[in-house]
Amino acid sequence: MLEHITEPDLNLRLITEQKLILLDFYANWCGPCQRMQPVLESVAATCAEQVVVLKVDVDHPENRRLSAHHHVKNLPTLLLFRRSTEIARRVGSQTADQLERLILAS
Repeated sequence: MLEHITEPDLNLRLITEQKLILLDFYANWCGPCQRMQPVLESVAATCAEQVVVLKVDVDHPENRRLSAHHHVKNLPTLLLFRRSTEIARRVGSQTADQLERLILAS
């Protein structure tokens, strides 16, 4: 299951979550972002023991500063975190296999 999150909740989650966090920066109007939805659902199910998938709507007023802080310029942007440290970044559409390999290698 994918969880939508805003900046205040994300900051706490980044330091308390034991699993990896895959953060998906997206917008509802973004075609590639919409196509990533089933991919992210698959990854969340397949890699549930290793990762939590969180979604950040870049158009939500509480997330604009968050997007700027993480230098998100294109959508979709996927960031992989271990605790509060970004360990990988992918921009653009990805396959489930690509993301699963990234998660398992981390």
